Amino acid sequence: TPLSEAQRDAGGLLPANNTGLPISLWKASQTEAIKTRLERLPETPLPALQSLIYTVLLAEADPPSAANTTAEFLHARVEALRRYGAVDAALALIERAGPESPVLFDDWLQLSLLLGTEQRVCKALSNAPSLSNDYAARIFCLVRTGDWPTAALIYDTGVLIGAFDDTEAEQLSLYLDPETGGTGIDLPPPRNMNALLYRLYEANGNPLPTRSLPREFAAADLRGTTGWRSEIEAAERLARTGALPSNRLLGLYTARKPAASGGIWDRVQHLQAFDRAMLAGNEARISEALPIVWEDMRDAGLGVVFATLYGDRLERLDLPGLEQTAHGIGLL
Repeated sequence: TPLSEAQRDAGGLLPANNTGLPISLWKASQTEAIKTRLERLPETPLPALQSLIYTVLLAEADPPSAANTTAEFLHARVEALRRYGAVDAALALIERAGPESPVLFDDWLQLSLLLGTEQRVCKALSNAPSLSNDYAARIFCLVRTGDWPTAALIYDTGVLIGAFDDTEAEQLSLYLDPETGGTGIDLPPPRNMNALLYRLYEANGNPLPTRSLPREFAAADLRGTTGWRSEIEAAERLARTGALPSNRLLGLYTARKPAASGGIWDRVQHLQAFDRAMLAGNEARISEALPIVWEDMRDAGLGVVFATLYGDRLERLDLPGLEQTAHGIGLL
């Protein structure tokens, strides 16, 4: 590899002295073989295995010996993180590797759009248009940085050369001119949604629910732009794969009082009652609330999250009749 070329595939967030993994972890492997195995990872592995997967994906280590300057190995790790909804970690990995490069820029933009931190990315693209060949990305960023005439010119050029599909052209037209843009045809969202198109729908007044989209889109509901219920549902979805810290989910659960009942609101209400009892150290109230909230959280696939938050403290309490339950939660 020429000395002037950055080896982006070696990027990582966790140094070897923290992970215990050797710096030569990937050295004898082939990029294609690793990509195939990452694509086959289960959607919701056992929690201990999930933790190990994150450690491996974020470890600093020399890339496979045949790695080149296209960052193919880094892309494979980023895609695995995105499938689990770990958008923050994926973005941090891209930024550590040096995102202001054509081989990483599009990933940098897509991840930033999900987290609502795209202003810096758009500024970089406006200053250096060669970072991306994506006409839609350039139009979006030019509007965000205040250069509407250039954005409109690129849009007209893109339409002439067939750079956009029908849905993309429709949404970009509306984005550029909400009053007269668009064709008036209500096109359904495409199956292969990306973060840019998702944000265009949102900007045009037609936000899409994320529950039917890949898990990474749940991160977009945590920007403070949706209702409390949507935030909780998104946070639960991410917490199930360990992509969201348990304490952040707890913060959302206890942010305010439920205004309704049934479904998710019962779970929130039961969790709040249990959390208040734990904070007060009232063992009688804890004994009353624990069986209810524990059943709720397990049914929602959040038993591990609950155990992470309360397991250690529960094992130290005297809860007659619930010793086995508390011990089981502590072990989990």
